[in-house]
Amino acid sequence: MSGEKFSIVRFNGKNYTSWEFQFRMYVKGKELWGHVDGSSTALADPKELSSWEGRDAKIASWLLSSVEPHMVNNLRGFTTVKQMWDCEFIIKIILPESFNWK
Repeated sequence: MSGEKFSIVRFNGKNYTSWEFQFRMYVKGKELWGHVDGSSTALADPKELSSWEGRDAKIASWLLSSVEPHMVNNLRGFTTVKQMWDCEFIIKIILPESFNWK
């Protein structure tokens, strides 16, 4: 990814549909969506685990840099990008704000 610019709309709490689509397409384009949807899981072999964790951290950094700064702290307690993606924060805070479900 050297020299490549990561550029998708930044999630601000009101643009979930376009943000989610762009983020999903970006990660799928990198052939790493399995980390987000859970179909790629951590492996027992230490060498493979290290590589898996590195890819997962890369995707997590993409996710964290694609949301507004005030949202990042809500994601700090998670150890995988799948956990971040599925977290209560997204389900209970982001979605209601995006679709005015309050």
